[in-house]
Amino acid sequence: MESLQGRPAFLLLLLVLSQCKADESDFFFPKRAHLTMQNTMSDIVDVHCKSGEDDLGVLTLQPSQTFSFTFRPSAIAVTLFCCSFKWNNMLKYFDIYDESRDRKQCAECLWEVHASGPCMFNYRTHQYDICYPWNP
Repeated sequence: MESLQGRPAFLLLLLVLSQCKADESDFFFPKRAHLTMQNTMSDIVDVHCKSGEDDLGVLTLQPSQTFSFTFRPSAIAVTLFCCSFKWNNMLKYFDIYDESRDRKQCAECLWEVHASGPCMFNYRTHQYDICYPWNP
C-alpha cells in the first residue's frame, strides 16, 4: 500500500476544494468580467485603457457611444484597469476596474463617463449612482 507521508497538504487542499460550492470556487477560478463604458458628454473623448498585462489602445468615443471589453480577473484580487480620458484639452484618469473594489459589485460592470467623473451602474437601485471623482 502506498504511503501518504508527505501528502497531507495536498489531501487537505482536495478536501477543501471538494467542499466548495460552485460560486465559492470562483475564488480559485474567477468568472470572466465584462466592462462597458458610455460617453455621456457632448464632447468626443479619447480613451486609453490598460492593465499590467493588457493595453487596449486608444479609441475615440463619440457622444453616447459605448466601448466594451471582457477579461478574466485574477484569483488574488489584483486586477486593475486604468483608463485615461481626454477631451477639450482636459486629461483625466480613473481606475475603471479595481478588482478589490468591483469584484463583488459586478461581473457586468456598466459605467457612464461624465465630466465630473465616472458613475457605475448600481444593480440595487437600477441607476448610475455609484459615482467617483477622477484619480488625483
